[in-house]
Amino acid sequence: MLNEGPQNEIIFNEKHKVECLKDLLRKQGYTESQIAEAANNSKNYQNGLLAKAIARMQHYNDDLYVKPKMFDRWRQYVHLRRLFRYWGNYVNKRSEFIKCDIAVAFDRWKNYEQASRRNLEQLPREELEHKVLNAQSKMEGLADKIADKENIVGGLSGQREALIENYMKGQRLGLALWRDRHHQ
Repeated sequence: MLNEGPQNEIIFNEKHKVECLKDLLRKQGYTESQIAEAANNSKNYQNGLLAKAIARMQHYNDDLYVKPKMFDRWRQYVHLRRLFRYWGNYVNKRSEFIKCDIAVAFDRWKNYEQASRRNLEQLPREELEHKVLNAQSKMEGLADKIADKENIVGGLSGQREALIENYMKGQRLGLALWRDRHHQ
C-alpha cells in the first residue's frame, strides 16, 4: 500500500521491533506456539481498541460528541466514587487499634501470591529453571528424611510395645509377690 514516505518507515520500524521481541523470546526458551499465542493476544487487544474507537466515531453527533462524552463522565464519576469509598474504608480500618493489625495482616496474606508471582515473572527463564531444580532436590532430601524418620518411629513403636509388655509383667510379678507375702 505505502511504498515510500514516513509512514512506510514507521511500519518498517514497528515490524523490526516485533521481530526483535520474537528473537528475544526465542533466546529465553519460549516455543513458537507460545510466541504466536502472545502475538495473537496482543493483536486481539489492539483490534479491540480499534473497534472501540470506531464505535465512538459511529456515535458521533453534531452536538460535539455529547453521548460518548456523557458516558465517559458517568464512568469517571462512578470510578471516583468507588475509589473514595475504598480509601475511606482503608483509612478507617487503619485508624482503629485492633482492626489496624488485622487489616495489615489480611493485606499481606491476600497479596502474598500476587507479589510472589510478580517476582517470579521478572526472573529470566534460566534462573527459574535453576530454582525449580533446587526445589526438586530439596523435596527429594525431605522425602529421604521423612522415610528415615518413619523408620525411626517404627523402631520406637516396637521398643514401646516391648517396654509396655515388660511393665505389665513387672506389675504381675509385683502383685504376685505382694500376695505371697500377705498369705504367709
